[in-house]
Amino acid sequence: MFFGEAQYTLDDKGRLTIPAKFRSRFSDGVMVARGLEPCLLIFTPDDWQNYVTSLYGHLPQNKENTRAIARFVFSGASDQTLDKQGRILLPSNLRAYAGLREDVVILGIQDHLEVWDAEAWQKDLKNLEINARQISENLSSP
Repeated sequence: MFFGEAQYTLDDKGRLTIPAKFRSRFSDGVMVARGLEPCLLIFTPDDWQNYVTSLYGHLPQNKENTRAIARFVFSGASDQTLDKQGRILLPSNLRAYAGLREDVVILGIQDHLEVWDAEAWQKDLKNLEINARQISENLSSP
């Protein structure tokens, strides 16, 4: 399970260091994709497959919205491998989408990591801190 928050800096080539405590989970590869919020999602290959299945498995493939969200997610997906220093290259189109500059925050979110621009995350976090109770109340049970 992924959890916690860590501050990192992208290098000048757009490489991101994966936190050391999580690196062994990515020994079979890394999937990077756009998040629905302005962030990037990082999955193990197995967790990526589970995400895709849960997201699309029940959606009718003949619907325009299903095809649109599939284009959004899959066209931005990138498979990576960790280098010897535990880094991955975040493609420039994905960095631009998430507004990633130099300082980023990596969040552990149960089955994946999220990568946010540090400033954008602080703004989103402030909103969450103010509205967490109301957000929780508005969630429906499965």
